Amino acid sequence: MTTTELSDYVSNGFERAKHGDALNVYNEITPYFDRGELPTGRHYAFGWIIYYALHQSTAGQWPERRRMLGNYLKLVLTKPHKLHSMILTEAIRLYRDAPDNFSIVRFVKLWDLANLRPGDWRRKQLEGKTVNATVEKLVSAYVNESIDHNLPLSEEFKTVFGRAVKDFADSPRLQRQRARLLVAEGNRRDAAEIYRRILPANRAVYYLWSELAELLPGPSQRRLKAAMLAMALRTAAHEEFRGKIRIAMAETLAAANQYDYALYELDKVKAFYTGKKWHLSPAFVKVRSSIPDGTVAKDPQPVYDRLVAIADNYVMQMLPDIEVSKDYHKEGGESRFGKGKTPAAWRVVDVDGDRYWLTPSRFGIDPNLPIGTMLVTKIADGKIIHAHLLPDQF
Repeated sequence: MTTTELSDYVSNGFERAKHGDALNVYNEITPYFDRGELPTGRHYAFGWIIYYALHQSTAGQWPERRRMLGNYLKLVLTKPHKLHSMILTEAIRLYRDAPDNFSIVRFVKLWDLANLRPGDWRRKQLEGKTVNATVEKLVSAYVNESIDHNLPLSEEFKTVFGRAVKDFADSPRLQRQRARLLVAEGNRRDAAEIYRRILPANRAVYYLWSELAELLPGPSQRRLKAAMLAMALRTAAHEEFRGKIRIAMAETLAAANQYDYALYELDKVKAFYTGKKWHLSPAFVKVRSSIPDGTVAKDPQPVYDRLVAIADNYVMQMLPDIEVSKDYHKEGGESRFGKGKTPAAWRVVDVDGDRYWLTPSRFGIDPNLPIGTMLVTKIADGKIIHAHLLPDQF
């Protein structure tokens, strides 16, 4: 194939790639690229073919995707460029799919953070939902690998991370990563305060509770630690997420000589892990060996029901009480999705004139109370997350 024919072939292949045939096109052109026969002027088109091939690949195709990224980095291209940014998004996706087989840290070093574009720092709207900026996704993946493999942060990354934490101060994911880095540096106190700040608005995120529990020191905080773990167990949606939490809870309970409750948790772990054919961890074995022979397991759920209130209060103390009054009532009605009825809602206003919406029944408040009813609320990220009637209105 002559140089002209190869150039035309790449141009035609680019159109095929856009319409779903990128993997075949990539495999057809790669031999010419490997032999150095692809003209530099066609590197840009081949780069887009690589992007489409990556985008059209599945999680199980990580070896091929890793090779594609390696070939992309060999191309002679102008940077920064949209293509370069799109390739970065695919590298992040590959890391998520195969973290044990691909290093986002090494890739980014070759990709060069100096090539970040303004668009990489912008969040996008997709079908009415906000999509995180590329930088948000990148720094989260980078920190995960750095912590998991004890890798130092590059100076270039520290600069990007510092700006990201400020630009996306409302991102609990980035604040969590900041806390995890502080833990890695030995600064557990400041890390714990970050968890306390982000938890009120993210109480359904189970791993935030369990990670905060790990930071609570010694016997003096044992009850509070158990409360955090009880909340983590309550908010974890699936049993596969609860194994490590149950073991941590069993360790905490056993340390307080509550062996019957500890054994209950370990039995739960063993039953689930056996069913999945998973190995029991050394941590499990260590706790199990501390439980006296003859101990009879007892369900600790009644205890947990009391503990979760302690956990909730601990993080809610970070937020000030804000008094608001009801200034508008919206009756409930048929759901537009055809699934039952929507409850009545109130609009409330604070002393500064800021207005918020809440569902009174969610907080055990009679929705039919009159305009002017006063509430004491906790507000996080612009939403009311706790409310009760002003005491003199009971």
